Amino acid sequence: MNHSKLVKLLQFFSEKQHQKFQLFLDSPYFNTQKDVQQLYQQLHIALQQNNPHALKKETIFAKLFPNTSYDAPQIYYLMSGLLQTVEKFIMVENLQEDSATQADYLLNYYRQQNLEKHFQHHLREHHKQQQKKPQSADSYHYRFLLHQQENLYFDQQKKHLFDQSLQQAIDSLDLYYLVLKLKYSCEMYNRLQMVSGQYELRLLDEIVRYLEQHPQHEHPIVMVYVNIFRCLTDFVNEQHFNDLMTLLQQHTDQFAIAEARDMYAYTINYCVRHINRGNTYYLRELLNIYKRMLGGAILLTEEGLLSPWTYMNIILVGIRNEEYFWTENFIEQYKTYIAPQFRENAYTYNLALLYFYQKQYDRTLQLLNQVVFEDVYYSTEAKMLLLRSYYELDESDAFESLAAAYINYLRRNKLVAEQKKQRYETFIKLLVRLHRLLPRDKKALQQLKQKIEATPTLLNKAWLLEKWTLKAQR
Repeated sequence: MNHSKLVKLLQFFSEKQHQKFQLFLDSPYFNTQKDVQQLYQQLHIALQQNNPHALKKETIFAKLFPNTSYDAPQIYYLMSGLLQTVEKFIMVENLQEDSATQADYLLNYYRQQNLEKHFQHHLREHHKQQQKKPQSADSYHYRFLLHQQENLYFDQQKKHLFDQSLQQAIDSLDLYYLVLKLKYSCEMYNRLQMVSGQYELRLLDEIVRYLEQHPQHEHPIVMVYVNIFRCLTDFVNEQHFNDLMTLLQQHTDQFAIAEARDMYAYTINYCVRHINRGNTYYLRELLNIYKRMLGGAILLTEEGLLSPWTYMNIILVGIRNEEYFWTENFIEQYKTYIAPQFRENAYTYNLALLYFYQKQYDRTLQLLNQVVFEDVYYSTEAKMLLLRSYYELDESDAFESLAAAYINYLRRNKLVAEQKKQRYETFIKLLVRLHRLLPRDKKALQQLKQKIEATPTLLNKAWLLEKWTLKAQR
């Protein structure tokens, strides 16, 4: 039973969800089988105790039916019944969060029963609710459902009059389609930059041409996505990016947080692509984007947390812009937004990284030496930072010892990908060669420089060339 769909599903439930499901299960409207209730109670206890033995079918059966021979079909029947009830619970829970579908079902019922007062009252109430919702594809879908029911109700009255609801329904449907079409098309182009493949993007030229002739200024979400699409498909024309940033600056507060996060993710990727091509102007743009997202709490999850990787990316951008004071404030202010299990590693490593780029190498060493990094990513990166700090401080013995130990660590560690091991080892060997070379050995220094420049995707390449220049100038 440990690997059954039922147990796997229940393992994902929070304790609050378990409590709500228990109430759901106890309701005779949703469940009339007491054996199913008892099965869930036994499973819940076993999951709380993290006891694999208690999750065995034979063990569960013995608790449910003492003094009875094990009957495999019967336990499978109960498991199937409980799984169906769990899935029904999930659907009901999601429906309670979906006001658009609720409105559609309720208005449809009132319309079919010809309950005019009920219909009109709820139609007005849902129109009010819809107007308060931030712009998203779902908000246009909500509008469409309301206007569709309104039009069906009008048609049911058999009145020979003009009614605006049909036009409003199709307008909302068009906007719903445009937003989703542009959004998914942007994602397709985005994926093609990372993986090989072929997507068919139908009607995109016609849609873009239509929006050029009929710009939807009163619907900023459409204009944002069409400009994202232009940034992706016409990367060299930077005016598209400028137009996009202007739209986001003016209208971000009109979008749902999740929608705004997706939009800004495209601007981040756009900046990164330019930076990777050597256009350092976009380093400042990228930092400004992060600052704007932080100001609107767009980077935080629904639980109010900040990803440790986003935390690190912002710090790296702050460092590369040499905004050290702002970066240190950010490190301190936002460490509490990191989930507790990642917090100490993320905070310590990133603060050490900041000190390194401020040339405070002693403080870097102090931080790195006082923490044991259990996460393999932080462990490898901390060792790299430690090695570079020893080099900067000319701590020759410590440098040589760590370099040898680091290579052994990489070769033994099965959690580090082979490609990553090779890149780290290549950097370490080149840095060791530079450390051992004498400034007067010009020929060997020149050969090393050629090797550094010729090595593709070399870690810390600019820093290594900077150290080479300093040694060659002695």
